[in-house]
Amino acid sequence: MNNKKTVNLDMKQYGMFIVLIAVFLIFAIMTGGKNLSPANINNLILQNSYVVILATGMLLCVLTGNVDLGVGSVVALCGATVGELLTPSFRHRQRAPLLQPITTSEPVSFSPMQR
Repeated sequence: MNNKKTVNLDMKQYGMFIVLIAVFLIFAIMTGGKNLSPANINNLILQNSYVVILATGMLLCVLTGNVDLGVGSVVALCGATVGELLTPSFRHRQRAPLLQPITTSEPVSFSPMQR
Protein backbone atom coordinates (compact mmCIF):
# COMPACT_ATOMS: atom_id res chain seq x y z
CA MET A 1 0.00 0.00 0.00
CA ASN A 2 0.90 3.62 -0.34
CA ASN A 3 2.10 4.78 3.10
CA LYS A 4 3.26 8.23 2.00
CA LYS A 5 2.15 11.13 4.12
CA THR A 6 1.24 14.17 2.14
CA VAL A 7 1.27 17.71 3.41
CA ASN A 8 -1.53 19.86 2.11
CA LEU A 9 -0.75 23.55 2.62
CA ASP A 10 -3.55 25.99 2.07
CA MET A 11 -2.04 29.19 0.68
CA LYS A 12 -5.10 31.18 1.75
CA GLN A 13 -4.37 30.22 5.34
CA TYR A 14 -0.61 30.83 5.35
CA GLY A 15 -0.24 33.40 2.56
CA MET A 16 -0.01 36.52 4.74
CA PHE A 17 2.41 34.84 7.12
CA ILE A 18 4.68 33.87 4.21
CA VAL A 19 4.54 37.44 2.85
CA LEU A 20 5.40 38.80 6.31
CA ILE A 21 8.46 36.56 6.51
CA ALA A 22 9.47 37.54 2.95
CA VAL A 23 9.23 41.26 3.75
CA PHE A 24 11.18 40.77 6.98
CA LEU A 25 13.93 38.90 5.11
CA ILE A 26 14.07 41.52 2.34
CA PHE A 27 14.55 44.30 4.88
CA ALA A 28 17.13 42.21 6.75
CA ILE A 29 19.14 41.92 3.54
CA MET A 30 18.69 45.57 2.55
CA THR A 31 19.71 46.95 5.97
CA GLY A 32 22.52 44.52 6.58
CA GLY A 33 20.70 42.91 9.50
CA LYS A 34 20.06 46.11 11.46
CA ASN A 35 16.35 45.38 11.72
CA LEU A 36 17.16 42.10 13.47
CA SER A 37 18.73 43.86 16.46
CA PRO A 38 17.03 43.49 19.85
CA ALA A 39 16.72 47.27 20.17
CA ASN A 40 14.79 47.47 16.92
CA ILE A 41 12.48 44.61 17.88
CA ASN A 42 11.86 46.34 21.23
CA ASN A 43 11.05 49.61 19.45
CA LEU A 44 8.60 47.83 17.14
CA ILE A 45 6.79 46.27 20.10
CA LEU A 46 6.64 49.54 22.06
CA GLN A 47 5.51 51.63 19.09
CA ASN A 48 2.71 49.21 18.18
CA SER A 49 1.46 48.40 21.68
CA TYR A 50 -1.55 50.72 21.30
CA VAL A 51 -2.61 48.75 18.23
CA VAL A 52 -2.66 45.58 20.33
CA ILE A 53 -4.80 47.30 22.96
CA LEU A 54 -7.25 48.59 20.34
CA ALA A 55 -7.38 45.23 18.60
CA THR A 56 -8.15 43.51 21.90
CA GLY A 57 -11.01 45.92 22.51
CA MET A 58 -12.39 45.35 19.02
CA LEU A 59 -12.08 41.59 19.48
CA LEU A 60 -14.10 41.76 22.70
CA CYS A 61 -16.69 43.93 20.95
CA VAL A 62 -17.09 41.40 18.14
CA LEU A 63 -17.01 38.31 20.39
CA THR A 64 -19.71 39.56 22.73
CA GLY A 65 -22.12 39.88 19.83
CA ASN A 66 -22.09 43.65 19.70
CA VAL A 67 -20.71 43.64 16.21
CA ASP A 68 -20.33 47.28 15.33
CA LEU A 69 -17.48 47.91 12.96
CA GLY A 70 -18.11 51.64 13.22
CA VAL A 71 -16.19 51.59 16.49
CA GLY A 72 -12.98 51.85 14.48
CA SER A 73 -13.96 55.27 13.13
CA VAL A 74 -14.69 56.53 16.65
CA VAL A 75 -11.31 55.23 17.84
CA ALA A 76 -9.60 56.98 14.91
CA LEU A 77 -11.43 60.24 15.69
CA CYS A 78 -10.46 60.04 19.36
CA GLY A 79 -6.86 59.21 18.49
CA ALA A 80 -6.55 62.09 16.06
CA THR A 81 -7.95 64.63 18.49
CA VAL A 82 -5.78 63.36 21.37
CA GLY A 83 -2.78 63.72 19.06
CA GLU A 84 -3.74 67.33 18.40
CA LEU A 85 -4.21 68.00 22.11
CA LEU A 86 -0.74 66.66 22.91
CA THR A 87 1.01 69.22 20.69
CA PRO A 88 3.26 71.69 22.50
CA SER A 89 1.13 74.68 21.40
CA PHE A 90 -1.86 73.46 23.43
CA ARG A 91 -1.84 74.96 26.93
CA HIS A 92 -3.54 72.21 28.95
CA ARG A 93 -1.89 69.21 27.34
CA GLN A 94 -1.54 67.30 30.63
CA ARG A 95 -5.25 67.26 31.57
CA ALA A 96 -7.21 67.55 28.34
CA PRO A 97 -6.29 64.19 26.76
CA LEU A 98 -7.66 62.38 29.80
CA LEU A 99 -11.19 63.66 29.23
CA GLN A 100 -11.07 63.97 25.47
CA PRO A 101 -12.02 60.38 24.48
CA ILE A 102 -15.14 60.60 26.65
CA THR A 103 -16.19 63.97 25.29
CA THR A 104 -15.58 62.88 21.68
CA SER A 105 -17.05 59.38 21.77
CA GLU A 106 -20.22 60.09 23.78
CA PRO A 107 -21.90 62.42 21.23
CA VAL A 108 -21.03 59.99 18.45
CA SER A 109 -22.41 56.96 20.31
CA PHE A 110 -25.66 58.66 21.27
CA SER A 111 -26.32 60.28 17.91
CA PRO A 112 -29.62 59.40 16.19
CA MET A 113 -27.75 57.85 13.25
CA GLN A 114 -26.54 55.02 15.49
CA ARG A 115 -30.05 53.62 15.99
